[in-house]
Amino acid sequence: PTAGGRLLELRKIIDSTSHSHSDGAFIRCSLVSEQTYRGLRYVLTGRSPAVISSRDEFLGMRSNRDLANYLGVPLRTLTCFAYSGGQFYTSFPIPKKTGNAVRKIDAPCPKLKEMQRYINQALVEIYDAPDCVHGFVPARSIVTNAALHVDRPTVVKVDLKSFFPSISSSRIHGLFSSDPFSFPDEVCNTLTNLVCHNGCLP
Repeated sequence: PTAGGRLLELRKIIDSTSHSHSDGAFIRCSLVSEQTYRGLRYVLTGRSPAVISSRDEFLGMRSNRDLANYLGVPLRTLTCFAYSGGQFYTSFPIPKKTGNAVRKIDAPCPKLKEMQRYINQALVEIYDAPDCVHGFVPARSIVTNAALHVDRPTVVKVDLKSFFPSISSSRIHGLFSSDPFSFPDEVCNTLTNLVCHNGCLP
């Protein structure tokens, strides 16, 4: 078939699958290369390649090239953000809700933030949050958390000081090197560098 015919056939496959699978699973099409398929999925669905990639694709990464392909960036771009030591964060204070204290925010630049978002989407798909966890879990929020405590005689509120900075890059590396990930060192190192800043989670 012509290129136009392949595009039309792929559109039909993607459209039919997206309507029949709520989990976002897609049928692979042997008529086009993997790179072309990933690009067309993005064009036809408006969803990023990482969002519609499978859980197994993320867990199957064995090299930095695999990671770059998963994130949809050239290998040199991945290497730059992970190892160049460039200043990819902007720091600024925001006032806390009580008192005169401020909270320091380290905000990544747009491209790094995009890659971090793709990684986060993969982790959310893999992580099976227990019922007691409501933070950063899809369909859960401070509202769903508070609902569990309505009409309770006693409610204890605890705020963990410097929660994100307390999670070191070595712990993140250990996470990626253990089950269910078990990534090789080069992937663990790169992922850790992409999601950490100054030796911890920002």
